[in-house]
Amino acid sequence: ESNIAEWKADATAGGVYTGNITLDNIDATSTGALKINGNLTITDAARMTISGTLYITGNLSVQGDTDLVLNSSVGANSVVIVVDGTVNIGNAANVSGSGTAGSYMMIVTTSSCGGLTSCSGTSAVSLGGAAGAVVLLAPNGQVAFTGSASAKAVVAYKMSLVGATRLNYESGLADIEFNSGPSGSWVTDS
Repeated sequence: ESNIAEWKADATAGGVYTGNITLDNIDATSTGALKINGNLTITDAARMTISGTLYITGNLSVQGDTDLVLNSSVGANSVVIVVDGTVNIGNAANVSGSGTAGSYMMIVTTSSCGGLTSCSGTSAVSLGGAAGAVVLLAPNGQVAFTGSASAKAVVAYKMSLVGATRLNYESGLADIEFNSGPSGSWVTDS
């Protein structure tokens, strides 16, 4: 919780946009740290490049032949997107790091849908494709994999794996470096 609060503060310090943001029809944009008071929707071959922490108070949806990627200037570092609502990453959507080995995009949702709360069958995270170099965190909700979905790492209250889903652990992931906030670490209970 303290890490999530720190990431939210980092994003807010970068600026605040009030309203929904929709990128579609091959739109392209770049941003650094930013708080979005609303939803972020990326669809129809649009591309969003980020270089700082994002905090979305609504939902995140990445659908179609789209890209949500880290700026190459991030190098081997990683960036966090914190979402208070649900996350939906569809088939053919690419969510990935900067292209440098060891760079990942981590998407954190505070939603409890499908985990601590039923939400009428909605999951906190729905992943329907091979997203790329993405790490997913839903400590109170469900992460639902369908089709040929894949991710680099997942931490969730509950997971649902359907179809040809894949979770590929990469060595060195425990030493992941973020461009803000704490670096990654592992604690073994037994």
